[in-house]
Amino acid sequence: MPTKQVTVYTIDEHPNPDAVIAWARDNWSHLGEKPITFVIDSLKALAKYIDGTLVFMLNKANNNIKYVWLHCFDASKLAELNAEDRPLTGYWSDIDVIRGLQSNTLERTIFKTVEECIDEIYSHTYLKNHCMANGHFFYTDGSCYK
Repeated sequence: MPTKQVTVYTIDEHPNPDAVIAWARDNWSHLGEKPITFVIDSLKALAKYIDGTLVFMLNKANNNIKYVWLHCFDASKLAELNAEDRPLTGYWSDIDVIRGLQSNTLERTIFKTVEECIDEIYSHTYLKNHCMANGHFFYTDGSCYK
């Protein structure tokens, strides 16, 4: 049976690491789902804790929350929350959703938080570290070896 030899590289060894990063940005859209999940979990937990009604729209195609409303809630329960304690889920996102609602800037705060997380996740540094930590190998064209 004939065999075919293929050369693969780690991102550190790759002759064109920018091609690897470009491939990762185009093909690993799932990386952006985690911060969205954290934010949504925190929003749901906050709504439950303060007896509020949560309405939001998620655009899964580009990992983006389109709008967020939390209304008809118990303001006294909201006031007693200390965001720094992360009392809802234990995630970093508890801080942002609590502070956002307490300052009446929930939607703006959530949009900014998600945008910053997505920018970080698809940054050159993050993707390079992700590739190294997970032992990914890449073909010469930058695509991931499966």
